[in-house]
Amino acid sequence: MEERARFAVGIDFGSNKIRAVIGRKVNDEVTIVGFGEANSEGIRRGAISDLQSPIEPLNVCLHKLENMSGINISGASVSINTNSIASTKVDGTVTNVDGSMGRGIDDNVIERLNQTAIEGRVPKNRTTLSLIPFEYILDNQGGIRNPYGMIGTRLEIRANVISALTPDVENLNQLCIGAGNLAMHEVVPAAEAAATAIITNRQRENGIGVVNFGGATTSIAIYDEGELQYTSVIPMGSNDITRDLATILAATPDLAEDVKLRHADGQFKDGKDVTLTHGRDQYVFSRSEINEVVEARLDEIFEEVHNRLIASGYDKRLPEGLILTGGGAKMRNLDLYVRSKLSMAVRMGEVLPGITATDKNILKSDYTTAIGLMLRDMEAREYNENSRRSRKRHKNSGSGGGNIFSKFMGFFH
Repeated sequence: MEERARFAVGIDFGSNKIRAVIGRKVNDEVTIVGFGEANSEGIRRGAISDLQSPIEPLNVCLHKLENMSGINISGASVSINTNSIASTKVDGTVTNVDGSMGRGIDDNVIERLNQTAIEGRVPKNRTTLSLIPFEYILDNQGGIRNPYGMIGTRLEIRANVISALTPDVENLNQLCIGAGNLAMHEVVPAAEAAATAIITNRQRENGIGVVNFGGATTSIAIYDEGELQYTSVIPMGSNDITRDLATILAATPDLAEDVKLRHADGQFKDGKDVTLTHGRDQYVFSRSEINEVVEARLDEIFEEVHNRLIASGYDKRLPEGLILTGGGAKMRNLDLYVRSKLSMAVRMGEVLPGITATDKNILKSDYTTAIGLMLRDMEAREYNENSRRSRKRHKNSGSGGGNIFSKFMGFFH
């Protein structure tokens, strides 16, 4: 018997574009059935600078999704990509963890444990986006991934808390409310969302980094032993290359963007001058001058990527290397440049097998964050459905609560 189709939505709030996708899952197969993008306004370096300007482009995206899918959209998982995102290692302990009515560790115990881990470690002006357990320790026995149902006295946790400044999160919520009272199901850092769409479980276990090279920001997510170990956002991106080219070449931003997309190359080979027709006019630019400008800015951005790898403790410690994604990653031979710059394996990101689309053009680096958000939205919906069914089956057991998002993200629903 065929399962009922499940629909999920992901919205990527980029500084250049707002991109959105809606996907359908039937019998474990995911198909993207609608997508849309619009020029982003009122978003600067990943942060909302004007609450009114992004509403219209967001509505344009939502209308495109609804028209293509025939589904009325009331909520979505969304990206956040400000440099206020922080990754903090925490630990916590609770005692008397036999659970409700002696049935073992349950949601109430885990939520109490999460609270002890976060209290005093995440400032009050920050919102917790997620808590990622590395390990549970029950009565001094470590290496536990899932303690539910276990019986013991003392439970400890080692975890990673991802947070952002509360105004950045609340402004996203206000933007969604302004666009037809859209509910935010989950708020996910852009690099973490992109990773959901492009890296495998094996790569997560072995150790891998994702670099989301966007227009105004470059974000990093590092995975090891199956979990997100570190994430950070650098307030520089491919737009900075465009501005540099516009300044040095005495060109308009549109012309400079054209030069970047058509003639920037990560190998920086010498060659003939570049002749480019833009509108009715023809321009000639020095190849060496283009190379010099592009290389100088890439050096600055990826030197900072290197600094963040060092800060995370994972410089030279990622067997699977780095995967590049995002709109800025479309530059020719960027992977060869990064490989030489950072002395590590580098590949271009590709959407995982098993995800199909009615238009294959969106299975590209521009849409990986939105696709990852859609997948996260599906996971969250399935988790909530399973939790509701579980609570219904065990309604007399005294268990309840929910996952950590019910505590920290409840105002989004």
